[in-house]
Amino acid sequence: MLSQEFVLSLLQASITGAGLVLAIYTLIIPLSRSLFEHRVHTLLTYVEEFKKRAEETKTDIKDTENLKNLIDKISETQKFPTYLGLGMAIAFFGYVVSALISVGWLIEWEKPTMDAWLAPTFIVSTVIFLIVGLNSINDIHGVMKREFERIKQEVEDIKSRRYARAQFR
Repeated sequence: MLSQEFVLSLLQASITGAGLVLAIYTLIIPLSRSLFEHRVHTLLTYVEEFKKRAEETKTDIKDTENLKNLIDKISETQKFPTYLGLGMAIAFFGYVVSALISVGWLIEWEKPTMDAWLAPTFIVSTVIFLIVGLNSINDIHGVMKREFERIKQEVEDIKSRRYARAQFR
């Protein structure tokens, strides 16, 4: 049997987890255009790499396996990110169910059933949230890295224009 302190802790953690899922959405919405542009850029890179490798490929199994891996990457990149839809929905739902089970336990509604389901529901939701979070961080990192490289290039262009103007004076 679970203790009341443990159930209250899981209730608080479940509500916090549900809030964090919504917070990730709030973070990603303003970046969504950049995230999708990054995915398109990645897709185009994979397609170009596939075309190049397809021309160079022999009938070697290793070569065809590399092409199959590229096809898989292209297929995955073409789709809307699963973690942004289904992954977040499942994590949010799991945290809400965990919170509801905690409340049910506190009001002593089917306590033995609640004991059996509370911790696993919370743990599964947290693992899914971990996967969603890591994927979000990975995508945001890719966007930020690309933006950083773009800004670095702009700075270099400005420096080279200034240098060129200084030489003409």
